[in-house]
Amino acid sequence: MKKLVSTLLVGVMAITLVFSLSACSGSKTMDLNQYFGVKFNGLDSMGTAEVVFDRESFNTDFEETFKKQIEQAEKEGMVSSLAFAISSARESISGNVDKNESLSNGDKVVLTISFDEKLCKEAGIQFKSSSVETEVIGLKEGKKIDAFEDITVQFSGVAPYAKAVLNKEVNTDNGFEIKYSLSKNEDLKLGEKVVVKAEFSVDAATEAECVISETEKEFTVEGVPRQIESAADISGDKLSNIRKEADAMAKEYFEGRKSKDNFSGKGAVSMYPSYFDDFGKAKSVTNQASEKTYLYINSEDGGNVLIFRYTFDVNDLYGENYKNASSFIYVDTLYIDKDGTVKYEAMGNSQYAFTNETDYEEYLKSITTGDEPFNFTKTEIK
Repeated sequence: MKKLVSTLLVGVMAITLVFSLSACSGSKTMDLNQYFGVKFNGLDSMGTAEVVFDRESFNTDFEETFKKQIEQAEKEGMVSSLAFAISSARESISGNVDKNESLSNGDKVVLTISFDEKLCKEAGIQFKSSSVETEVIGLKEGKKIDAFEDITVQFSGVAPYAKAVLNKEVNTDNGFEIKYSLSKNEDLKLGEKVVVKAEFSVDAATEAECVISETEKEFTVEGVPRQIESAADISGDKLSNIRKEADAMAKEYFEGRKSKDNFSGKGAVSMYPSYFDDFGKAKSVTNQASEKTYLYINSEDGGNVLIFRYTFDVNDLYGENYKNASSFIYVDTLYIDKDGTVKYEAMGNSQYAFTNETDYEEYLKSITTGDEPFNFTKTEIK
């Protein structure tokens, strides 16, 4: 006759032991289920499961059941292969549960008992076991708290390089410490999800009789500007205000000759009103006109620069004239602000005038990627 399942409740902890009849006297096979059980601790929804092994009863029954094998090992010597096999098979026994945390009353936990069959065969002993499903009982009710009640995430910067910051990283309001961390805090895109994780000591929460059921919360990246992704983002009259600023800068720095940098190569003309080694200074800049507008987008990281090109005639120090020389105003990192308007991070002017496209393209590369590959795609904005 098989023994019945016996449930023992000790204080606030539930211990469930599953018993079955050991065939010690007859077949010399020990049923390990007789010695294993599961103990449940903690609070409802935050309970833990602990495997319990009645080693004392097991040792007593083991020595009785396998008395002949043990006596034989003693005759052969305690360093014999038989003695080693018996000892190793005995120690190979273990029990595990499929779930051991975040448990609630009524949950089901499966206990599995294992042992080394090869060692048992060498020792001439036999074990048997079977998986047992046990219901979680006896967990106390605790005060339910929301770990994320006062937790917010602030997003800043420009997507897809936005940043995230927690309003607090530690909370001790409930008598124990909860620490918070972000799954990702930079290089964020609009609409991307970031997860805030709450970590705490289960023992400390149990002692405070507080239950936390949710340990992760998802937040969506929103409320930040986004970097433009294509020419469509700045089509039509969306650039009208920025174009006016660029025109004003071009008038001041090109026609007004306020640019101040040296230059190299006979494809470039300086507009700084002083002497230079190759071309000298520009005596005048006339017939300035707006030419074309180009958007360059980095195919690798999405970075962008907008180029407003201008043409003009240059008369240098030595009386040499350059017809239809060109230069540009650059607008770095265009983005769509939260109100939908197009804005930028920086605007500046080229400090060279160019008489051919090759020098222009080489200079543009030098101020954007330097010695790195020029991975920008070029689109004319009309």
